[in-house]
Amino acid sequence: MRFYTKADNRIVPLNSKSEKILQDYSSGKGYLFTEHGEQVKHVNMIFTDAVKACQLNQNIKDRRQKVVFHTLRHTFASWLVQTGTPLMVVSQLLGHKSLQMTQRYAHLAPIQ
Repeated sequence: MRFYTKADNRIVPLNSKSEKILQDYSSGKGYLFTEHGEQVKHVNMIFTDAVKACQLNQNIKDRRQKVVFHTLRHTFASWLVQTGTPLMVVSQLLGHKSLQMTQRYAHLAPIQ
């Protein structure tokens, strides 16, 4: 399935359930995110509220250390590398323009 991002479009692998949700959404038959059958318009706000309720950022002064919506993307990349996914594949999944951007995760790779 072709997925459009801010910068370009690329192929994103999806399981069949995710693909069905996106197909329904793009054809006007459904919502991308729902909760209790209702449309969720601001997923980032729900995430922010959950982080606040769990007090994950309590007493953290350095904004670089705070849990934010983008933390999910970073965690995804980190877990891929930790399970041995090649950096080139991680780079493609994240849509990085160069392998250099993905190198920040190289230290997490299992020792061969």
